[in-house]
Amino acid sequence: LGVAVVVLHLRRRRRQEDAALANLRLLLDLDEQLAVERDLHQRFRNLVVAATGTGKTLISAFDFQRFLKAKPNAHFLFVAHREEILRQAREAYRGVLRNNAFGELWVGGKLPEHYRQLFVSIQTLNNQLDQLKLTEDYYDYIVIDEVHERDLNTDFLLIILKDLLPRRPQLTLVLMSATLNASLFSEYFFTGFRTHKRLDYLFRET
Repeated sequence: LGVAVVVLHLRRRRRQEDAALANLRLLLDLDEQLAVERDLHQRFRNLVVAATGTGKTLISAFDFQRFLKAKPNAHFLFVAHREEILRQAREAYRGVLRNNAFGELWVGGKLPEHYRQLFVSIQTLNNQLDQLKLTEDYYDYIVIDEVHERDLNTDFLLIILKDLLPRRPQLTLVLMSATLNASLFSEYFFTGFRTHKRLDYLFRET
């Protein structure tokens, strides 16, 4: 019985290691694709659609790391629905950037000291838009997580971005989702944009 238990444990661990290795290969492949999108095709709007837990946030963090090397003073905005996700995302970015001071939280009554590197809840952002004294070109790199969470807050923010993008062709925008029909989403929010202004598909759900 003891030997059987050990064998089962080893098999389980092997499956976990194989799954982790496969996920790492996927992350590296997606990161390389995103680098090509930026450097070769000059595309700065991307939709990342992948299952929960497969590393979408890490992909955006590595992409921003490259962006930051080219523009060290870049202003960064990460938007999500829940404080837990914002905290996890900030930790992921701090790890990738090797900077434990990177990013402030603006959620649940917490107020940022500055807005240069901000992890904010979508509810807080929409509620405070009128009070923000920031120009429309303040942020250089924007990430919006959970865009499949279709509610008034999300739709309102996406409509603002749709209006902004033609005036900010160099704005880097990464939208992330676990379950989203990319074609329907683009048709609804981004119809009629030329290639360099519309939402460019990079990753599709498999």
